[in-house]
Amino acid sequence: MRGGTYRQFHPYSFSKLLFHLNPQPLRVAMPRSVQTKVPVCKMPATLEHVLKECPYWQEQGFKELKLPEYLRHKYPWECLWTRALLPKPAVWHPKPPEHILGLRYQGCFAANAKVDAEGLIFATDASGGPGGIDPRVQTSALAVVAMTWKKGALVKVGQITELVYPWQPVVDMERRALFRLMEHTEDLIDVTMDCKPAVQALQKKQPPEDDLEWSKVWNGKKRVKATWVPSHKTEDEFLAKMGPGTLWRRAANDMADKACGEVAAAAYSPAHKRRVKELDNVVRTLSLAYGARAAHILRKRKDEDFPFILDQAHYKEKMEASQKAEGYKKEHGKAKLNKRQRLWQLLENPERGHQWEKGSDHPRNLTLKCKLCGLYVQQTLTNLEVVLEQYCINQPEARVRDEWGIHPSHAMVNLGV
Repeated sequence: MRGGTYRQFHPYSFSKLLFHLNPQPLRVAMPRSVQTKVPVCKMPATLEHVLKECPYWQEQGFKELKLPEYLRHKYPWECLWTRALLPKPAVWHPKPPEHILGLRYQGCFAANAKVDAEGLIFATDASGGPGGIDPRVQTSALAVVAMTWKKGALVKVGQITELVYPWQPVVDMERRALFRLMEHTEDLIDVTMDCKPAVQALQKKQPPEDDLEWSKVWNGKKRVKATWVPSHKTEDEFLAKMGPGTLWRRAANDMADKACGEVAAAAYSPAHKRRVKELDNVVRTLSLAYGARAAHILRKRKDEDFPFILDQAHYKEKMEASQKAEGYKKEHGKAKLNKRQRLWQLLENPERGHQWEKGSDHPRNLTLKCKLCGLYVQQTLTNLEVVLEQYCINQPEARVRDEWGIHPSHAMVNLGV
């Protein structure tokens, strides 16, 4: 589930308590000079014992955790049974067989050829498979379908499908499908899509930032007419949204949806979904139980008969050591500056030949501009350091190289190679 499936089961008090517990060994039983055993039961003060096994909890009216013993052997991870946390590899969808991964071409499409798009209609789609919206049980598939009109109906004449691992978000796969279409076609394209971000990607000046070679197709983006349509709608609902004469786009989208769904379903593992559901139940049970006990510890920690001692001194030592290290870095000029501090630094000590002058001094957006070349930078730039790597126009590094063959009438500046 988006945003983290397990976080909702962790009461705040549980995470707050764990911040103060040092589990190797856990220093909660006695003062640091003696420690390692709980005075009540004389057992080692491990985190699992303190939160789960200690008889103190039954004395306080807490019920014993009801989890089958076989689960402890089936899922032996320490982080699960002491902190109700799962290792990521344990819940991620297993890798599909190699023979179904990658690209597949059918009909008019071929791996090393481009299809003449004249007279063809296209639709693309992406799917996470039948596992639902939980990314842990999703697969990543896409489909590009080419169709033509025959006797008043759309007929499929070719398709590209791709199955990707590791998992990628459906939106990224939708853009990937658009790239595959542009990569394997020529001439004007009419494509139907049910993903608005993918359609909007074509309206931007810069291509998407991913692992695909968008530079090969981006100059031809104007040849693509992408039309967004709503998915999984009845005919009446579709017409109400898109207007009369558009039902053929619904049929085209359904054709791409079917092709994509078949590829995603072939890689889907129902057994993995059952495993994840079982693990979720374990995490839920442990989190609620540990959370209740953690809340009890935080309420009772100052009582005279309370058997556990929170080892805050351990974390105080770590915090002081960290602060000393940070102070040393600042003292010796090695601390990483934030963007605002970086711009103030440039005002005092210009780099790469620039002569900076301050523009806006807004608390959330300091701006600078070079008097010589006009380079403008501001605090809110996400790629600030990349922009600051550019040399001023008066520097040798900014000269255009002769081998580039640029006519001298142009006032060109080298912004980096």
